[in-house]
Amino acid sequence: MFPSVIRGDFLTPMKLCQRMEANDPIEHSDVVESNFDSLIDMFVDAIPDNTWPIVKEHLVTQIVDCMPSNIIESITGDPYNDDRAIEILDDFYKGPDMNHQMIVDCFKILGTDQTAYALDSLQLNKIESTDQA
Repeated sequence: MFPSVIRGDFLTPMKLCQRMEANDPIEHSDVVESNFDSLIDMFVDAIPDNTWPIVKEHLVTQIVDCMPSNIIESITGDPYNDDRAIEILDDFYKGPDMNHQMIVDCFKILGTDQTAYALDSLQLNKIESTDQA
């Protein structure tokens, strides 16, 4: 499970998405944009600092897996060089100041549900607890 201390709850990313969807009045796009930004902030805040390297590695791989070959070619010069595309994106998202942007990009590229599934699959709360032992 993905630990998140939001309003005293431990929520998975999927539950965060569901909570935001339940409160989204679709008829007001500025409210939807605000809720989208809030959801991103919740995801970023919920990721333990010591797990960001693992999160980045996993999400960068997910992004490259979704890229069409023409995009990979425009980045690397070779439509089949996934490894180089991963290196380039890993370098792009290198600094901690890029954590928020990576989640924004994942929401746009992978979608909120797939981003939530990817983060849930990492079981970050277990990583955090093993680092403390």
